[in-house]
Amino acid sequence: MRILFVTHQQWLATAGAVGQQVTLSEALAALGVTVEHISGVEMGYQRAANRVTRILHNPPAAAKAVRATRRVARHFDVVEGHQALLPLTAEQLGLRGVLAVRSAGIAQTYDAYLQADRAANPSERPHVLARLPRALQRRRALEVARRSYERADVAIALNADEDRVLREIRRGRRVELMTIGLPGAKLERLRLAARSPGERLTAKRAVFVGYWSRRKGAEDWPAILAETWRADADVQFCFLGTGLADDSLAAKLGVDRREVGERVVNHPRFTPDELPDLMSCATVAVLPSYAEGYPVGTVEAAAAGVPTIAYDTIGARELPRRVPGDWLVQAGDARSMAGLIAKTCQMSAGEFRGLAEHCQRLASEHSWDRLAPQLLRIYEETLEATPAVARAR
Repeated sequence: MRILFVTHQQWLATAGAVGQQVTLSEALAALGVTVEHISGVEMGYQRAANRVTRILHNPPAAAKAVRATRRVARHFDVVEGHQALLPLTAEQLGLRGVLAVRSAGIAQTYDAYLQADRAANPSERPHVLARLPRALQRRRALEVARRSYERADVAIALNADEDRVLREIRRGRRVELMTIGLPGAKLERLRLAARSPGERLTAKRAVFVGYWSRRKGAEDWPAILAETWRADADVQFCFLGTGLADDSLAAKLGVDRREVGERVVNHPRFTPDELPDLMSCATVAVLPSYAEGYPVGTVEAAAAGVPTIAYDTIGARELPRRVPGDWLVQAGDARSMAGLIAKTCQMSAGEFRGLAEHCQRLASEHSWDRLAPQLLRIYEETLEATPAVARAR
């Protein structure tokens, strides 16, 4: 089988949703599948750096993706594109095989979050002259995303909420719930690096993995820290991958700069090879996110035997709700989140050991060694049921 992945971002294993396709392609190649890709680099697509340019011009990634895909589609059995990139049918792309669309955090969900966020922060509404172009841009983006969901032969949903939305959009056409995956070797490195329950409970370390943004709860962190330290002053917070320098992080957290390095640990950037060691002594992961697809950090934490406390929001809730106990709190409820952080750090070693083992079993379900063959079967079945002569529709 020959599969083409299409994405608007650079083809990097560390590039968020694209990283899923990169590591998946490696797992598929190990099964004898020929895998190629078209990324934003090959398309010549670049996101405009200037906000005004983005509003008034917004170079259309979909148009570039369609042109690039049409040039090569006939050579592949399956073309899998990220949402909103290929809003056409397989026939219109010149593909005689299967066209798949993969969610990367469904567009309608993220749009709902953005609209709620703007309503809650009126001071950050766009300039009056930009509102109409922005509204038109938003409408166009949602329509392109919807067409990409509707016209593909099979849609891949990341979580149960997305699965429900896509089934409503596609009205009986095939939707598959396929969770995110990680290389089996990476999951094993995280598992082996994990310290003993006693060491991790002594460390009392709460970890956040992710970039700094309001969607991921940036404005809630000062309250989370204050409430946690009110309950247990010995808890240490470790921030991984925020991209913020120490001074900037301290200011945004509302703590004294001298706290950074003591009760606050900051690693603005890290490599995948460094993550097992950084997670090895973690007690609990924290994800105050308002919207996600399926956050890979929750799987990485679980592989290290670390439970995640998260907001009960789409995507963020997926893995924590499968862990025994209460690991979800209402979005924005810093006090309840802090209470769970302190409670976890005060567990007995025996209780924590059982929890860590359960998390690691859940993480093993996310290995590409297990998921890649399942996806391959989905594509084989869809290919068999979608002969090229039936393309006219």
